[in-house]
Amino acid sequence: MTPGQFFDALILGQGLAGSLLAWTLAQRGWSVCVLDEGLASSSSRAAAGLINPVTGKRLAKTPEVDWLLPQAERFYRGLEQALGLSFLHWVPMAKLLRSTEDVQTADRRLGDPDYQAYLGPRLAPGELDPNIVAPLGALIQKGTGYLDSRSLIEHLAHRLREDGRLVGQRVETEQLRPRNTEVKCEGLKAARLILCQGYKAMHSPLTAWLPFQPAKGEILVLESPAPLPEQILNGGRWLLPVGEQRLKLGATYDWERLDDQPTCKARRSLLESLAGLVRLERPRLVEHLAGVRPATLDNAPFIGRHPHHPSVWIFNGFGSKGSLQIPGYAQLLADHLETGRDLPARVDVQRYASRFLGLR
Repeated sequence: MTPGQFFDALILGQGLAGSLLAWTLAQRGWSVCVLDEGLASSSSRAAAGLINPVTGKRLAKTPEVDWLLPQAERFYRGLEQALGLSFLHWVPMAKLLRSTEDVQTADRRLGDPDYQAYLGPRLAPGELDPNIVAPLGALIQKGTGYLDSRSLIEHLAHRLREDGRLVGQRVETEQLRPRNTEVKCEGLKAARLILCQGYKAMHSPLTAWLPFQPAKGEILVLESPAPLPEQILNGGRWLLPVGEQRLKLGATYDWERLDDQPTCKARRSLLESLAGLVRLERPRLVEHLAGVRPATLDNAPFIGRHPHHPSVWIFNGFGSKGSLQIPGYAQLLADHLETGRDLPARVDVQRYASRFLGLR
């Protein structure tokens, strides 16, 4: 890489969003350079990578999941083949039913044709592993699993570094000099800058106008000699078996303390919740991870061109659904950049353009 080198795109941030977008554009023949300070504690590296098409108390489908899920499958399988590694693991999920209302909601969704690809069957307590705590039974969810996002990001960083396409340093907002037709940063030039900074974007003048609603999350990695459930368990908290007698337990939500420091309070809360999911002798704590999810006020990502700087684009705000959503939306953004194809109004940052103008 040489000073003054010109790229099709500079991508700021090498979390999951920046990494997968860089790969997507590079596969289309773009010259791409990623700028990242290399913090091992970024939210993508601390995340469990859960993929779950139907979420929440109401068991609601993720918007556009019918095309996002197969797009994620194709994308990750292609990436695995290219890198010779395995990152994506499909594992059924058992939604533990805790109340009569939960049972009624499950039965209502099972009767809805739009949910048949993602739900069923509902199991009575006696049909479950006796060690699973589910006095009212469970609803089996399909199309669920997890992405080993930390390993994926590390391997893509290695590939980018080998190709001379990763600059590992901190970039201050003042260093960014966007113009109408190009952007300059750290001696590099590009036709466009794409911001993928996670929740830290809320502190940048270029993106502070967007209504982020970040939430800190903490998870535990545990090890147990006892047999573990074959399914992901979801009962308020979730329990994810990841092989080698290890499991991940999560996750907490904290909208006030936005840092990446694990806390004793969260660790206690998570360990106490384990007894409500599965009967398991107290496992050994292997790792305690924390990160801040870049969630948004309307629970939709921020994608598209900056309303004031034509050479600046945004690809951020995926919250806890990044593993599911990023592959598909990366393709949409690439299509938009190449052909002008419209972005879905639900995710286009132009929905907040008037907010930007009001804050200027």
